[in-house]
Amino acid sequence: QQQQQQQQQQQQQAEQHHSQHSQQQTSALKQKQAPISPSTAVVRPPFAIYPMAMLLVVGFVTFLYAPRGAGVVIGVLVYVLSQSTIKLTLKEVFTTCGFTFPKAISAMHFMGNALAMAGVLAVRHGLRSSSTPLPVPTKDEFLRLILPISVAISVSIGVSNMALVFCSAAFTEVMGATNCLLTIPMLFFVGLDFNPMLALPASLVAFGCILSTEGELHFSAEGVVLCLLANVFRSGKVTLQQKLMTGESREKFDPCSLLLWSSMPCVCWMLCWSFATDGLEPLRFIARLEVQQRHWLYISIGLSCLNAMTLNLAQLFVTKHLGAVGSQLIAQAKSVLTILGGMAVFKEQVTEVELVGFAVVLFGVYLFARLEEPDKRQAPSGSGMLKQQPVTAGK
Repeated sequence: QQQQQQQQQQQQQAEQHHSQHSQQQTSALKQKQAPISPSTAVVRPPFAIYPMAMLLVVGFVTFLYAPRGAGVVIGVLVYVLSQSTIKLTLKEVFTTCGFTFPKAISAMHFMGNALAMAGVLAVRHGLRSSSTPLPVPTKDEFLRLILPISVAISVSIGVSNMALVFCSAAFTEVMGATNCLLTIPMLFFVGLDFNPMLALPASLVAFGCILSTEGELHFSAEGVVLCLLANVFRSGKVTLQQKLMTGESREKFDPCSLLLWSSMPCVCWMLCWSFATDGLEPLRFIARLEVQQRHWLYISIGLSCLNAMTLNLAQLFVTKHLGAVGSQLIAQAKSVLTILGGMAVFKEQVTEVELVGFAVVLFGVYLFARLEEPDKRQAPSGSGMLKQQPVTAGK
C-alpha cells in the first residue's frame, strides 16, 4: 500500500510539472506573437548611457546660453544637475534609512539654507568694506514679498505631499508639467511684462513633460484641487522672487540674501507643521537607532541638506537671469537625466513615447531661448528676461 501511495504521489507530481511546463511554453509563445506598440516598447540602454546623457545636457545648455556668459551656463548646469540628484538623496533618507518624516527633513533643509547663507554673507561683508551694510529687508519688503514667498514655498511642499494621497505620482507629474503655463498670467498680475509669443514653446515643454510621464493616471477631485493649489503657490513663489530680484530692490537682494531671509520663516512654518502632524516621533526614531545607523542617517541628511541648498541657490540665480518661466522650463531638462539615471542605475525601463517626450521638451526649451533673445537684448542690464512695467496707482 505504501508503494502504491508513493507511485500515485510521483504520478501526480509528474502531471503537475508537465502542466506547469506547458503553461509556461504557452505564455511565452503568446508573448512572442503579441504585437508591440510604440507606447509599450521598452528600451534598455547600457550603464554608459547616463554619462552620455549628462554630456548631452551639458553641451545643450552650453550651446543655448553661451552668449549670456559663463556664469549663466554654470548656474543653469548646477540647477539641472542638482534637480536630477535631489530625489536620489531624499530616497536614501526615506527608504534606506527609514526616516519617513518629510516635514522634519524640509525644516532641516531650510535651517541649513539659512545657516549657510548667513555664513556666506558674513564672509562677504568682512572681505568688503565695513561701510557696506548687510542686506536687511524693510518692513514693507518683508511683509509684501519675503513673507509671502516663504508661505508659498512651505504650502507648495506640503500640498504636493498631500496630493500623493489622493492621486498617483504620474498624475501629479502631469499636473506639475503645466506649472509654467500658470506662471504666465501671474506675471501680468504682479505687473511684469511677458512676450505672448513665448507661450508657444512653454506649451511644447508642458506637452513633452506629459508625454514623458510614466505610470497610470489615478486621480480624484481632491487630488486635482491639491495639484492645482500646489501649482498656484509654486508659480506665486517664482513670480515674487523674480519681482524682488529684478525690480527696484535688485541691487539690494541677490540670490544669497534672498535665500537667507526666505528660509528663516520657512523653518518656523515647517517645524510647527512637523510638530502638529508627527509630534516628537522623529526624535524618538533617531533615539531607537544603533550608533552606526544613526551616523549614517546624519550623513544622509547632511548630503540632502547640501543638495537642497545648492538647488535652492541655483534656482534663485536662474530665476534672476532667465525669468520665472525660463527657470521652470530649463528645470524640465532634468527629466532626461533623472529617467536615464534610473535606467542605468536601477534598471528601470523607458518607452519610445517617453523618448519622444524628452525630445519635445528639449526642442521647446531651445525655441523659448531663441525667441526670448530679442527681449533679453532690449531689457536693461541686470533686469533679467522680463521687464518691469511702471506701476500705476491703480496697481
